Amino acid sequence: MKSIRSPASRSAAFRNLPRPDMFVCCNNICRTVLMWYEIQDRFFKISLFVLDTPFCHTGFSADAKRYVKGQINEYIAFLEVACLAADTCTSAWCAARKVLSRITGDPNQS
Repeated sequence: MKSIRSPASRSAAFRNLPRPDMFVCCNNICRTVLMWYEIQDRFFKISLFVLDTPFCHTGFSADAKRYVKGQINEYIAFLEVACLAADTCTSAWCAARKVLSRITGDPNQS
């Protein structure tokens, strides 16, 4: 695996980080941070998945639950493709399946 070597990584703390296989982020952070991920995605020429989550300030409705379940299913499909290409992230796929199991209450989802 190649290390990150770029003008942006001149700091000793970042010099020997492994090159990422993919980026995964969530939209519950500010738009600027999402743009950072998009820029890094283009720089490294790798896949980016943005998990879209609804803003729930008073509760987690059935509609929100269905929406998040759909997002987790899309994330699992993304991982299946990205992990197959990278051959490195079985634990991320397993963790996503466990989250889906918790959301649905179906132990067969994990």
